[in-house]
Amino acid sequence: MGYTNVKTLSPIALAYLEWWASPNSPEKLSQAKWCEQNGVLARTAREWRKSPAWDEALTKLYHEVNVSADKIQSVVDAMHARAALGDVKAAQLYLQYVERLKPTHVVVETRSVQEMSDAELQVAWDEGLSAVS
Repeated sequence: MGYTNVKTLSPIALAYLEWWASPNSPEKLSQAKWCEQNGVLARTAREWRKSPAWDEALTKLYHEVNVSADKIQSVVDAMHARAALGDVKAAQLYLQYVERLKPTHVVVETRSVQEMSDAELQVAWDEGLSAVS
């Protein structure tokens, strides 16, 4: 994963961290068994967990997992499904999300106010007011 930039933990310590944090780790595999299978002393694994680098890497791992594209997409899919069943709040949230994905176009007016006609000024004024409300 993307937290390998934590330079104070070795690759084997990062592998242990991944195992430690994974909800998919086999329940029956104890820390002692993991250490035995990977040639690591249990004392070493305890030292890794006491390290500030461990906390930093664990935080990065959880952040990466919690904001993964797969999780976001599953939430969007759930909102869409509820919206399709008539859930108004889900529809509102889904449409807000979809609106954020649209590319925005910024138009910069380079003419001065003095160069604009009365009709153009009125349109600019109305558009400005509608953007505020």
